[in-house]
Amino acid sequence: MALELKQNLRLSQQLVMTPQLQQAIKLLQLSRLELVDLIRAEIEQNPLLEEPSDAADSELAEVPAEHGAAMLDAMELSEVPAAAPAAENATQDVKAKTDGELQRSEIDWEQYLDNYQTQHTSPPGSGGMSSEDLPSLESTLTRPGGLTEHLLEQLRMAGLTPEEERVGALLIGNLDRDGYLVLGPDGPTALERELGAQEPGPAAPGGALSNGVESHAESPMSAGAGHHADAYARDDADGPEPLVSSEAPAAPEAKAKREKRSGVRAACSDPLLAIALEAGVTAATVEKVQRRIQRFDPVGCASRDLRECLLAQAHWFLTEGDGKDDPDADLLPQIIGRHLKNVETKKYPAIAKDLQVELNEVVAAIKLLGRLEPKPGRLFNTEEPQYITPDVYIHKVGEGYVTVLNDDGLSKLRISQHYRNALRQGGASGAKAKDYIQEKLRSAVWLIRSIHQRQRTIVKVTDSIIKFQRDFLDKGIAYLRPLILRDVAEDIGMHESTVSRVTTNKYVHTPQGIYELKYFFNSSIARVGGEDIASEAVKNQIRQIIAKEPADKPFSDQKIVEILRSQNVDIARRTVAKYREVLGILPSSKRKRYF
Repeated sequence: MALELKQNLRLSQQLVMTPQLQQAIKLLQLSRLELVDLIRAEIEQNPLLEEPSDAADSELAEVPAEHGAAMLDAMELSEVPAAAPAAENATQDVKAKTDGELQRSEIDWEQYLDNYQTQHTSPPGSGGMSSEDLPSLESTLTRPGGLTEHLLEQLRMAGLTPEEERVGALLIGNLDRDGYLVLGPDGPTALERELGAQEPGPAAPGGALSNGVESHAESPMSAGAGHHADAYARDDADGPEPLVSSEAPAAPEAKAKREKRSGVRAACSDPLLAIALEAGVTAATVEKVQRRIQRFDPVGCASRDLRECLLAQAHWFLTEGDGKDDPDADLLPQIIGRHLKNVETKKYPAIAKDLQVELNEVVAAIKLLGRLEPKPGRLFNTEEPQYITPDVYIHKVGEGYVTVLNDDGLSKLRISQHYRNALRQGGASGAKAKDYIQEKLRSAVWLIRSIHQRQRTIVKVTDSIIKFQRDFLDKGIAYLRPLILRDVAEDIGMHESTVSRVTTNKYVHTPQGIYELKYFFNSSIARVGGEDIASEAVKNQIRQIIAKEPADKPFSDQKIVEILRSQNVDIARRTVAKYREVLGILPSSKRKRYF
């Protein structure tokens, strides 16, 4: 077959993702907070975009995107206005400047400065109040104190030695937000990096590194020998051990290095040992300071796990708290130390049998256990909650529902008046300046258009949801209908992907509460002798059934299946288990309540 060149014509259609189309798609799927951040960033980068002031809202609330597009077309056609208006405006500016200079020359500056120096000034932001009426500087709180500051303040007043204070500062500095002692929350610690850098070659079988448990037992820190971290550092200074031939026995120095590395590895798994190595003190000193910090307010901080935290609080509760005179509190240390797992699974009879006490005594002690704080550090959490702001409101007006966009907090963008005047008067002199303004104007017009298109699409989707979910708006979750994206897409004449982007991270305020737009799209579940029901309605039924169950004998998943079947809802037991986990409801074995 001969190769030859030919020319032919082919007509085809394809979608080209222009930058403007990409921007519109990006804006469509942004949440409200992300859109606010994007608008602020665009205002900072594009000088042609501005927010109208409150005084200008009545005169020019918002410049339509078509106005900017027409202005851009005028620039591209090089429609420069006549020079006469520009000359007239220049004459007016010179006259105004001259009048301003004459007015400033008539001011008696000496008298003004004398009055200014004798006036009693108030601090900025005081609202005209005198300094005597204002609170003192010590009473002005710039930010709430955190857990670290609160513990360090108590550490400085605890009467410890300088060495113990230094260890205490290290312990407090390694606490997470819940008050637990952790190792390297943001990555490997210095000890772990040091161990990785000095990792030797393949160890001989039966060496210290091949058995982590044996190595930990033989390490000086775990044995309580009291060696300091500088001793380990001096051993490490010799560098990695050389590879030993299989024909010759290992040197004593190599064995010592392997034992040293096993000690460092054990320290990496225990925060107290790691801090002892870093501070250059004994492990007993670190444990002493840790026990002292655990009695600070809040009690239980600087613990390594939940059991240690609750034990510290239980001992404080028995010695200094309300449990000194309560006989039920005597079982707390034993229950926490030996039966914390049984408490989780609520196997109280097994606890009573092991401790050889009555069941009511165990129940009374576990009541007191509920008064302890498993996360003592969260009392000092300084993070403020982020409340949901709905993107759209659904109001009931008469017998119908009306969709209203929520524009609060969203900037009303417009083209800058300064640049509009410059474009009208031909102020863009030079090719570079003209190209720059054209580019920024084009970007500003497309941004305003994309935001308007986003808002219109949200309203269309919300109106369509009102058509399908009218019973939900009138009566509640039990009347939620099954709905898929295709139904709404066909109703408003858009693609399913567009509807999916619009309903992602968008919230609507309805007479039944605030919901995400995705909430109204859920699968259908067949009913016996009736219409299909939405999966969210079934979840609501499961929640109501569990809320009404007996406290001492909660319903199993199979029992819930039988109750739902009596309500003409036929689903499998595994479906009930899946919905229960989605709702955050514990299994029946953990829902049983003894008190």
